[in-house]
Amino acid sequence: KSFSSSSSLGRHRQIHLGKRPYKCPYAHCQKTFIQRTTLTRHRKLYTSKKPHRCEKCGKPFNDLTSLTRHLLTYLGKRLY
Repeated sequence: KSFSSSSSLGRHRQIHLGKRPYKCPYAHCQKTFIQRTTLTRHRKLYTSKKPHRCEKCGKPFNDLTSLTRHLLTYLGKRLY
């Protein structure tokens, strides 16, 4: 596999090495993450902040990616 940058390669190596240095700070949660950005997204699950709202049904979401995935359901499409 080839990578466009050394940081991408380093991130990929962590998968094979099993390194997950970013740990959820909530005592009841044991999740760990390879990337800090993934931990940041995960932490939003514990806050009541849901700034992204569906214009069709009003359902709120923590992040734009989740809202986008939701909007695709109206079109009958999936991301995978």
